[in-house]
Amino acid sequence: MTLPVLPTSLPSTKVEQDATSSFMFERHLEDFLVTNWTQTHLGEAYSIYEENGVPVGRQYRTETGPLDILAISKDGKEFLVVEIKRDRASDEVVGQTLRYMGWVKKNLCSNEQTVKGCIVALSGDAKLENAL
Repeated sequence: MTLPVLPTSLPSTKVEQDATSSFMFERHLEDFLVTNWTQTHLGEAYSIYEENGVPVGRQYRTETGPLDILAISKDGKEFLVVEIKRDRASDEVVGQTLRYMGWVKKNLCSNEQTVKGCIVALSGDAKLENAL
């Protein structure tokens, strides 16, 4: 299981420049990502997870809490757990993401599938950098 550091590009705003989020709530950022999924770097390789043709990967319920976004690679070989933090993220989010990844590995993956995690945040502190 790995947590890749992927480049992201969200529109730059004055609020961003002031080191605060341009999204009032995490839910707004989640709405933005899901609505614009196909235009993101993540959407190039992954699709929002579906069960029986129904998209269920948003706020996907697990025993360890809801995953913000659960995606699967277009070739079906890899799950992606996306954890969203609207502002600055710290090392605590790494444990949270790994916990979700472990649940997906145990409950959804076949022997041939893997799980990756991605943290989407405005910025990360030194603790996050060291944890990654």
